Amino acid sequence: MAIAPVVTLLVGTWLAVVANATETQPIAENKKTIPNSAFRISNSNFTPRELDFQAPSSAPANPASVKPLPVNPVPTPRTTNYLVYVNNPNALTLQRIKQFEPSAFVRQYQQRNVIQAGIFQQTANAQKLAIALESQGIDARIVNLSTGEDTDFTGKFYFVVIPAKQDKLGAIEQRIQQLRMGMPVRISQRQEPRTHVRVGPFLAKEQAENWRRYLRASGLRRARVYYGQ
Repeated sequence: MAIAPVVTLLVGTWLAVVANATETQPIAENKKTIPNSAFRISNSNFTPRELDFQAPSSAPANPASVKPLPVNPVPTPRTTNYLVYVNNPNALTLQRIKQFEPSAFVRQYQQRNVIQAGIFQQTANAQKLAIALESQGIDARIVNLSTGEDTDFTGKFYFVVIPAKQDKLGAIEQRIQQLRMGMPVRISQRQEPRTHVRVGPFLAKEQAENWRRYLRASGLRRARVYYGQ
């Protein structure tokens, strides 16, 4: 009868130990468990990135997002230069030209020697010198150095004209050549507006009038002053 209480006490103690072991096991496991908060990342400190490798698009970029390349200003073209030259580069002609333009000299132009009477930025100034030389019988030319082309005289000047038929022009021109006796003047035959021999050009009307009077006094009664091109 004394053994029964002892057995009961031992069984109760064993059950208590088992119960305690069962209750303490989850606690031991919880100590080994890493809290989920350790893997939680604050959204305020992390921005997700997606790496998407794609081929370049052939579509044009948005013009608003593309900065234009810097463009250098176009240089202002230089002022065109006009050369007044004479094809007969001998010492006598050069001396005569220097009476109008002391800086005249012989130079190479288009692989030939010419006399540079002057060089100007304005065609009007070039024509003024060329006409002055022409009035002295010097065959002056004007060339645009930008294009390499000869420039025709523009504007109006004074001439002495002697109207005549086509078959008379040669004889009249020869007669004037004799009358001028070395005086510098340019003589040419013209077909328009009517056939005539032309003397000049002259910058001043007085020069043309002097030649008109001289030619009339020499028998060329039809000589008259003409103002034009």
